[in-house]
Amino acid sequence: MMEFQLVNKYLREPGKTFVAIRCQNPYTAYDRVLDGDLMAESDESLIETVKRNVIAELDPSGAIATMQKKVENTSQTTEENKEAVERIEKLTNIMILMAISTDGGMRQDLYNEIANLLPHLSQNVRYTNGDIVSMGYPFDTNAKWPKGTLTIFKFQMQESEGYTYKGQPLAEMLQKGVLTVVMPRID
Repeated sequence: MMEFQLVNKYLREPGKTFVAIRCQNPYTAYDRVLDGDLMAESDESLIETVKRNVIAELDPSGAIATMQKKVENTSQTTEENKEAVERIEKLTNIMILMAISTDGGMRQDLYNEIANLLPHLSQNVRYTNGDIVSMGYPFDTNAKWPKGTLTIFKFQMQESEGYTYKGQPLAEMLQKGVLTVVMPRID
């Protein structure tokens, strides 16, 4: 097995590190300029980096195959993460639906936490029946629930219909029956 030793390393210019490695038996020498300031890297790390560069230069198809394998692994991990996020989103939606359908309303502290997590109404977004959002309460008629308090709203319409929010006032949407207010238990 060829045992390389680091014989020289220095910053050639900002962002470029010169590295020289040598093997005595059989005598082999490689000098490479590597991207980045690698002066703090260990000798072993620099030797491996130079060897990888040499292998890639001598066998580019092998280096390409290695990179393709890394890309495939990254793509698979990304897909697995995407599936996990989708499952978590579905579970979160189920938990929120359970919480807002609690008889007598949910506790106010829990309600506030959920209202803070929910998305706000977004301009030009199409909503469907059952979508849940939070916004400031539009009325000033309840001393225990003042105007502007973060409130949960649920879209209510025919299953086949949708509603595109274009900045309409919440009060108008409530009056038309597009939204319903989900209130907590107010003690």
